[in-house]
Amino acid sequence: MLALGWAALWLLACCAWIARIGLEWYLSGSVLCMLEGSSFIGESSWSWLPPGQVCTWEVTAAGQSFTITEEPPTERLVVPVLLLLWGVSVATLGLRRPRRMN
Repeated sequence: MLALGWAALWLLACCAWIARIGLEWYLSGSVLCMLEGSSFIGESSWSWLPPGQVCTWEVTAAGQSFTITEEPPTERLVVPVLLLLWGVSVATLGLRRPRRMN
């Protein structure tokens, strides 16, 4: 019974993380790609590994063209890895628990 409670909590945490990433994906757009300290609006795209918005700006300074790219941090992979490890431990707990016969 305890394993079932942990499994339900794990499932809820997974759904919450997926909903958060899905909402961020849905809301991502060029309006959110403002270059800090300027009025430049960049191109928006999506990265699945790590999950998040990627903003790219083409900037010309002193006659030279530069591409500035802002990607989501690698630390965003920590949550899915922890959820995976937690799911494996919950599954192992459920399989190793002896079943009582009544």
